[in-house]
Amino acid sequence: MDRTDERLQKQLAFSLEIDKEKNVLRQTHLSGHGRRENDAEHAWHMAIMAYLLREYANEKVEIARVMLMCLIHDIVEIDAGDTYAYDPEGLKTQKAREDAAKERIFSILPEDQKTELTALFDEFEEGRTAEARFAHAMDNLQPLLLNDSNGGSDWKEHGVTAAAVYGRQKGTRAGSEILYQVTDRIIRENIRRGALAEGEAAGGKKDGEAAKPYRYITLREAPERKESAADWFSGKWRVPREAYLECMEAYLSGETEYGWYLCLDGERIVGGMGVIENDFHDRKDLSPNVCAVYTEEDCRGQGIAGRLLGLVAEDMRSKGIAPLYLVTDHTGFYERYGWEFLCMVQGEGEPQPSRMYIHR
Repeated sequence: MDRTDERLQKQLAFSLEIDKEKNVLRQTHLSGHGRRENDAEHAWHMAIMAYLLREYANEKVEIARVMLMCLIHDIVEIDAGDTYAYDPEGLKTQKAREDAAKERIFSILPEDQKTELTALFDEFEEGRTAEARFAHAMDNLQPLLLNDSNGGSDWKEHGVTAAAVYGRQKGTRAGSEILYQVTDRIIRENIRRGALAEGEAAGGKKDGEAAKPYRYITLREAPERKESAADWFSGKWRVPREAYLECMEAYLSGETEYGWYLCLDGERIVGGMGVIENDFHDRKDLSPNVCAVYTEEDCRGQGIAGRLLGLVAEDMRSKGIAPLYLVTDHTGFYERYGWEFLCMVQGEGEPQPSRMYIHR
């Protein structure tokens, strides 16, 4: 292989690697109360907005540079996972996680392009140039527009206060005074309609602090949690951890799209579930199955299982996988989240049949 071929192979390898950004789900939902947005959609939306709104930048900017910053700024989340803007625990470890990801991912490129894109990423993070400041304004404005279009539902869900949103939007003001005025109007309107609290946030936090939110993620967003997740599921269901690891490794490697999903309270796993071919019953034709549904006892009654079920359904649907099936002995619970009783099935080694539900 000559030098040109080697360079091209590295560029193509990087091009394929960044496709994984489409698997990183954010906390923001698409307009029209749609599914969770992924990182690639967020970056694309920012880049288009930057081009359209460039006349409102506080300083003259090189728009191609701004757009490229927008497009690459979240590539590190392929390894580091999405960090919610109002998650104080996640923010503590964000830089370390993203620095490690930056080194691995950009090192796939030829050395000159690694240097170029690393420098551009660092420029965005430092926010010292007009281009970086305007790119940050897009990073703040884009999710704000989506959240506002959905009635502020993401803010309400996480107990975010107006002061916390204003704190983040300082970055918008540094990039565009005019767009900050738009932001200010949107925040005030959401305070008026009750989507943003001016006083204490949920959990008794003072104004200006975000309530500690639960994070809902796929295992692909945090593959380093594989071992702890397998231990957690094994402890809840008395199934050997090796069985969970085998399924998780197949998912992480891309061998299957049947995923694993977690709810995190800081670093603690408080809820989870997975998708497998068959949950040990006699109806092999009813596949795939949501399995291992569990929420820690001290966290029940807060909608965690419902949010995870919604995440599973939306993730599977985005990959063309529907319907889903689920075996349970519960009645009246899964119906709340769009599941319907289908039939009785016989579980392996079980004395009595169990209920089979379907999500279409």
